[in-house]
Amino acid sequence: MSPLPPVRPRAPSPVCAPGRGRPRCSRPLLLLSAALSAALCLPVPAWPHAGHDHGAEPAPVLLLDPRAEAHSDRVELVLILDGQTLSIYLDEFATNAPITGAAVLVESTTTEGPREDRAAEATPGQYRLEAPWLSAPGRHDLLVSVRDATRFDLLTARLTVPAPEADADADAGAAWWQLAAALIAVFALGLVTGGLLLGTRAPGAAAEAGHGH
Repeated sequence: MSPLPPVRPRAPSPVCAPGRGRPRCSRPLLLLSAALSAALCLPVPAWPHAGHDHGAEPAPVLLLDPRAEAHSDRVELVLILDGQTLSIYLDEFATNAPITGAAVLVESTTTEGPREDRAAEATPGQYRLEAPWLSAPGRHDLLVSVRDATRFDLLTARLTVPAPEADADADAGAAWWQLAAALIAVFALGLVTGGLLLGTRAPGAAAEAGHGH
């Protein structure tokens, strides 16, 4: 009996097989590469750790209620908007003594047109007015008239209401969720890719085992 020809070891099949023009790579590996690239492009929040200082923490910003000031030769007023309540503080310009018992009218312009409202005295020298239209962001020009038995004064003031700031914590939480979703997708795709690669190599391994003597 003639001897059997020697069995030549099979070279492992390349992941990217050469072809005409450019190499042909397996589709699961291309998907895995695309998912990894997308995950690396996501912003990752950074925090300081031992041996690394990212700088001093920013000082907390003290947010003050919108306010304005005005005065004449006899009257000084301070306007403070707390939510939808406008507080008007009146005192004598020369002595800082509170002005009590005055009739205080506030003229303003809204989206519906000009309006005039009377402020009620809450405490000596402090007058209050419920003014929800003043809580809208923007500039509000006000004309305040102060009348009592001995004086009549007109004072103008501009109240600036800032726009609400964006929620930074919500943005950071969204970035973390995006990163977690990308990592989960990469992990799942890696499991699928590994299973497909093992499935394609199993027939080759079985064929090599059948040639063994």
